[in-house]
Amino acid sequence: MEVRENLKELNMTVEEIDKLREAFKDETFKEMLCDYIEEMSDPENKKRYEEEITLLEQERGNRIELIPLEPFRAFRTSVNGKQKCFINICANDKIGKHDCKFGVSEDGRRGLHWSLPHSLHPGRQDTDPKGNQIHIYDVVFHPDTLHIASKNQRLMDLVDNIVIQYVSGVSSGALTCPRHLVPDPAADVEGDGNTHLLPASKPGQAAMALIQLP
Repeated sequence: MEVRENLKELNMTVEEIDKLREAFKDETFKEMLCDYIEEMSDPENKKRYEEEITLLEQERGNRIELIPLEPFRAFRTSVNGKQKCFINICANDKIGKHDCKFGVSEDGRRGLHWSLPHSLHPGRQDTDPKGNQIHIYDVVFHPDTLHIASKNQRLMDLVDNIVIQYVSGVSSGALTCPRHLVPDPAADVEGDGNTHLLPASKPGQAAMALIQLP
């Protein structure tokens, strides 16, 4: 019964389920699957696998780099009030640093123009402890950006707004009632992803915003 429910969560067609059922009757297939799971549980094998992904993308003409993610905080939300969604705000020093300059807006407001480079990991699917399907997004900033933001509420609000707007754009849906889950930098990010594919030619795209001076 549990297996059947898990198959439903995978959104598989009847034909795909039948093929999978037949495959599991093959002892060779089951042995290969067990070997693969055991192999990927080894950190050294996982590292080699990530290197192979990088090499494959380079052969396709995509210059990318796998970077480790340092967790900062996370949101729990939903897309259009239906699909449960988690957003991890993470740090890595491969992302461009923030920039801040004094300026005046078009309507005459004086303030600090902040540029906050960031990179978004394509959304991935996972399951929660109850077996429900969820979407997970990783948005990565430079560590210095998040450190400064943690000391300034207005700047932290700006980071949060950038993250929400960015994910809303790529998920093609409105995010409902975002709620912080992990305000502790020592906490783990949601899901099992701890690396991020970063295009070598783009150390994070920048978001521009004005924080008005008092």
